[in-house]
Amino acid sequence: MPDFDVLVLGGGPAGVNAALAASAAGLKVALFDENTAAGGQVYRAPVSAVAPLTADWQAQQPGDTLRRELAQSAVITYFNHVVWAVTADYRVDAAGAAGPMHCTGRALIVATGTTERIVPFDGWTTPGVIGLAAATILLKSQGILPGRSTLVAGCGPLLAAVAAKTIEGGGKVEAIADMAGLDDWARTLPAMMSRPDLMREGFHWWHEISRAGVPILSRRTIVKVEQVHDGLRATLAPCDSAGRPVSGKRRSVVADCIAVGHGLSPSTEITRLLRAEHRYSRQAGGWIAVADMDGRTS
Repeated sequence: MPDFDVLVLGGGPAGVNAALAASAAGLKVALFDENTAAGGQVYRAPVSAVAPLTADWQAQQPGDTLRRELAQSAVITYFNHVVWAVTADYRVDAAGAAGPMHCTGRALIVATGTTERIVPFDGWTTPGVIGLAAATILLKSQGILPGRSTLVAGCGPLLAAVAAKTIEGGGKVEAIADMAGLDDWARTLPAMMSRPDLMREGFHWWHEISRAGVPILSRRTIVKVEQVHDGLRATLAPCDSAGRPVSGKRRSVVADCIAVGHGLSPSTEITRLLRAEHRYSRQAGGWIAVADMDGRTS
């Protein structure tokens, strides 16, 4: 007999809400996540032993309610556990501080989120160049600025999130090099209207950025990073709507840290391990598992 009715892999908002719903229906549920607490990347929990950058830096975390509901539920949680194998009969093998363990379930929910995508450029592995997602971990979880001065570059909403959080933490943002143009952002407004909470948060980010006087360089992409005596020098070039560098005036920006990211790709390691059918989705950023109306894979 299986150990659990439902096994949930991933402790982000999707995984936690799925676990809570299943538990509320009377099912025995276990949730696995490699982090120390629930929240995933978007609601990453701060490290309690780390002092915040400013007095009101971490007054109330958006994921606190989610973590409180999970703690008050009957869901069995396995944090700090890395899942390294899953079989077709829903046996999950994981490793934690106490060593290896395994359990079985009648159903499996995969909510493993996404991984950051960085398109290589000359100097992209230079020390001091980090991903936008890595910068958010430093800011949210550790309360650490990526650098005294930071260049934020790439595409997507993490540009504004990292820049605003850096400013709120007392850091300086040298510039935001956005591969998108104003017309690209304008096209996203209808979709954003369906999430007024996220829209408000986005407006707050851009208000902080505007108030700090951060230069916004639209349709610009990094083509080169090199070490200089006072930090890192990034060469920015104009780019087309696909992010490809085009001819035009180039610009250099010097900073201690360069936080760059080119979107997110679905984490499909588990579904691929189980040989589920996948399809490529440009909108989702890569290959995704094919699912029916009830979310069931092949």
